[in-house]
Amino acid sequence: MLAGCGRGVGRQAGHLALGAGAAPGGLGSTAVEERVVFDGKIVTAAGVSSGIDMALTLLAGEAGERMAQTVQLAIEYNLAPPHDMKTPGELKEEALRVIPMQ
Repeated sequence: MLAGCGRGVGRQAGHLALGAGAAPGGLGSTAVEERVVFDGKIVTAAGVSSGIDMALTLLAGEAGERMAQTVQLAIEYNLAPPHDMKTPGELKEEALRVIPMQ
């Protein structure tokens, strides 16, 4: 969204692994395959669960690690996906055929 409204030009931004066609790189930003990306005053996350990572990281910076840990425990955030798909690898092309990214 940041890149789409022209505010991400020349910045690094997180992006979804499957969303290469919709990656911010085509809109003037550099797509970075990290869950949370800091670029000056701009902080981006790559997706839903990385948005929680971003929120907890920002909270730790403002209120301290202990508070971020407390909130993580309170929201029961313990990322443990049922499938080991950290990077799509060879499944990416198949997934892009099944999941329209445009």
